[in-house]
Amino acid sequence: MFATFCPKKKQIDPLYTQIANYLKSEILSGKFPDNQQLPPEPELATMLGTSRITLRKGLKQLEKQHLIIQKKGMGTFVTYRPDRCYRIALAGLSHGAPDMFSMQIISGLQQAFSRLRHELIFLYRQQSVTLRDQVHAANADALIFTTPRDGDLAELADPFFSEFPQVLINIHPENAPGKLCVDATSDPMREALEHLHAAGHRRIGYVTLPNVTSNVSDRNKSFRENLVRCGLAEFPELIQILPRGATFDNGYLGTKKLLSLPEPPDAIVIVGLTLSLGAWQAVMETHRRIPQDIAMVGYDVPPWVNPRFSTILQPHEKVAEHAGNLLIRWLNGETELKSKTFDVHFEDRGSIFLDNEHKTGIQLGVG
Repeated sequence: MFATFCPKKKQIDPLYTQIANYLKSEILSGKFPDNQQLPPEPELATMLGTSRITLRKGLKQLEKQHLIIQKKGMGTFVTYRPDRCYRIALAGLSHGAPDMFSMQIISGLQQAFSRLRHELIFLYRQQSVTLRDQVHAANADALIFTTPRDGDLAELADPFFSEFPQVLINIHPENAPGKLCVDATSDPMREALEHLHAAGHRRIGYVTLPNVTSNVSDRNKSFRENLVRCGLAEFPELIQILPRGATFDNGYLGTKKLLSLPEPPDAIVIVGLTLSLGAWQAVMETHRRIPQDIAMVGYDVPPWVNPRFSTILQPHEKVAEHAGNLLIRWLNGETELKSKTFDVHFEDRGSIFLDNEHKTGIQLGVG
């Protein structure tokens, strides 16, 4: 029934882990199809030349990997099926019409699941319903959570999620200890502000969101730290914190406020894609020229925006595709899975240049 099991004495893994890995390979090879019962524990322990205590520890590992299920009074059954259709819950996206970020995340997941029949179920935040209850109600087998907030992380600390297959997107592993995370982070804000400083910009506006997620918090912190690093002053009146979310209208209104100041900024940095497009609309309506009258730096701005908009690019589709592939591997019983961080880079598209004639009219700040 089984190929010969030969424990390796020099192996670092304990014997029960070696047994778990051996049984796992037998299951993944198809020798034991889905729902087939394994031999009784006494018989299986004898076949493998081990004690029942050691065998039980190995079986417990397989159960955590969702390869088997132990039914009291009935025995141990295989639960792995290569063509199984999993119900995967996707949480954290905005409710309503999908924004470009949501579409990129969905596109990446579709690439990961393109050859599979997995069903994607959308979960939206509900004030009176816990995430655990939502996952239960959806009868989900696994969870992908995008840009979790502090409150979401508190819910994910529920013991229910300790062994539940899940991958978090857009959060650094340091901000979610013990979780499998896929993120895109580095310090592109530094490069963007260095470009602005080198071009002579001194009054730099900033359109952002409150620190409701670790991603936004990291960007806000990076902006302030790199202002100091570049010797630039922070002007409180040039900071627009938008409490109503990353919408086109918020980006538009926040930028209009900056441009209507008696001493408006000579450059503006905007923290999100949809906010950036709203900011671009505000600049166009005030008949300012990019880059002659004002410099603009956004996040994930498409290359077709004209005038061109220098941008910090995040590989959302790659992040989502990798997260989807990690989740599939988890569901298929793999255990050696690691979080991954993709690089983010700044792309100068010519929107932060000021000619010398225009610079002479700027009232410089400190630096």
